Order: sequence, then structure tokens, then C-alpha cells
Amino acid sequence: MSNNSKITVGMIVNDLRKAGAERLVTDLAIQMKRSTDIKPHILVANTSKNNLMENLKDENIGVHSCGLSITHSSILPYAFKIKKIVEKFGIDILHSHLPFSTIASRFASLGHIPHITTYHSTRGNRSRSKKLADSLTHHFSDVEVFVSEGVRESYSRKNSRVVYNAINPDTVHERVRNVDESSIPCNNHHNETVFINIGRCVDVKNQTLLIDAISEMNDSNSHLYILGDGPNKELLEQRIIDDNLGDLVTMVGFVEDISPYLHMADVFVSSSKVEGLPTAHLEAMAAGLPIVSTDVPGSKEVVEHGHNGYLFSADDHTELVAYMQKFLDNPRQEMGMKGHKLVQSEFSIESVANQYVGIYHKILN
Repeated sequence: MSNNSKITVGMIVNDLRKAGAERLVTDLAIQMKRSTDIKPHILVANTSKNNLMENLKDENIGVHSCGLSITHSSILPYAFKIKKIVEKFGIDILHSHLPFSTIASRFASLGHIPHITTYHSTRGNRSRSKKLADSLTHHFSDVEVFVSEGVRESYSRKNSRVVYNAINPDTVHERVRNVDESSIPCNNHHNETVFINIGRCVDVKNQTLLIDAISEMNDSNSHLYILGDGPNKELLEQRIIDDNLGDLVTMVGFVEDISPYLHMADVFVSSSKVEGLPTAHLEAMAAGLPIVSTDVPGSKEVVEHGHNGYLFSADDHTELVAYMQKFLDNPRQEMGMKGHKLVQSEFSIESVANQYVGIYHKILN
């Protein structure tokens, strides 16, 4: 440990794109730097995607890029470079996120310093090679943390613990409440129920189910916005054109700031087949939106059925339609406020940062 009694932690992630694990790493680093005895450093494989760098520029947090592509052949060079950074900056603990950075940093830590792994997705959502690599190296980690009970159950690991993903709910709420009216993409939804989905357009997110649901509802007073990019985006857009659903569904693509859309929305919907602990749900709850989501591990730890939203069986199109229709005429503010209170009490960045600080102290003692 460094002479000033601060614990120096190397937080390792593939890059700094705007995604769940990467957001958590940057938010944790900022929170710990501001209010704990932790001195964080962020280590990344590369900075080809560095959208979150802007969040760190005024925080005086070291960001160290190893300049490597994310490939199998880069794992050992990545481990070597991580070890050099550890030695240069006197890092006391390595804390990794995401499979590639986890495997490399486990090798870098061997015989030198303690290692912590945070798992963000279920085992079934990993490729065969990632499962094998994790099985062969997971005992190199001194502590294994899972972002939900569902994720932990999928691995069946002993001596592990759950620490939920987190956001800064007050910041999200303020940003949404004070959004510049001119940035709101459409202001003619005053008499409509606006549904919003945020996620990559990939098979596991299953946005086709949402389009099926809004099509079946065929209600001119409802509209669905899908935010996100990915390989299935063009297919979804073509489906909207083919079925003449342009008045009911808008494919937005990737946006830097989701606040205007959360401000405009009434209900957050998710059709995902697999979740770890979904931060998009948390952000929607912080914005005061009720949730309609699949009843899958991770999501059902965020949504209390009938309290702050509704849960439906994955791929159950009829059930999804029924729950979406509940919001067409009924008040939704009460459910939204319950979700806001829940995310403040259970998923705040302050609470989660303190839990990790406790782990760091325990592992060094």
C-alpha cells in the first residue's frame, strides 16, 4: 500500500465505450476518488472507443491504454503491459470487468497482488472459448463479484458475493428533468403514450418482439422509440417499412445523450432474453418511468412486479401486449415514483462504491 495510506486500485476494462460495465467502472472511479480512501487508476486494452473519457477529464484519474486489439493473441501481451503499469504506479489491487480484460489481468496479478473479478453477464451468454478460459483461470481471482443473484446462480461459484450495478440516480433525474426543450426529438406526443427501449440491436435484445407488440396494439395514441445501434438495426428498420409501421415505431440509432428521450417517454420496455443487471432499466427508473420487462435474471431483481412495473415471460408476445396496454389509459406516475425510490435506495453509486471499498480493505487485511 502506498505511503499516504490510500489504496491504489487498478480498474480494468476493455475500453471506455458508453456501455454498462464501462459506465460502472468510470462512475466507481469518480465516486471513490471524491469520497473514499481509494486512489483509482483505469487500465484499458485500447482507446479506440473512448466516449466516457469526457467524464474523467476533470477528475485527475489516470487512464492507461495498452494499445492492443481485443483478440486471443493479445492476452499475454496485455497481461505483460498490465504488470508494467502495476509496477510503475504502485497499484495494490487489480479489479477487472469483462472477459478479455479479466483473463489478461488474472495472469498479470499472479504472485504479485490480489485480484477481483466482477461478472456482468450470465454464463450462458458467453461463448464456449470464454467459458473455458474463465473455468481455467477463475481460481486466480481472490474475490469473485456478480452484479446480480441471477448472474451468480449461473456460475454456481462458492465464496462469491453480489454487488449490484449502480448509477447516480439524482444526476440522471436532474439531467432528464432539466433537459433543453429544443433537444426533445418530438414534441407532438402530448396525447400519446410513448414507450422507449434502449439497447443494442442484437438477437439477444429481441426488439422484434416490441415491434410485434406495438403493431398488434395498433393504437394511434402510442409510439415506440428504439435507441441503439447494432447488426440487426437495418433488419428492424426494414420490418417497420414493410409493415407500414412508421407512425408507430421510430428507430433512433445510437445517441450520446438519452436524457431528451427519457424526458419524452412514459414507459420503458425491454424484450431482452438475457440480462446481467441492466443499467438501462436503472436509468429509466431514475427518470421516474415504470418498467415493462422480461422476467429474466437481473431484470427481476430490478423490477418488482406490480410495484414499479410488470414482468412478462420472454417471447410471450400476448403478455407483453397486455402489460403495455395497461399504460394507455391508466396513470403511471405512481409506479414511476416507486421505481425512482427503489433505485435511490438499492442501486446508488454511493452504496455500491462503499461495498467495493469494503472488499478492497478486507482483501488487503
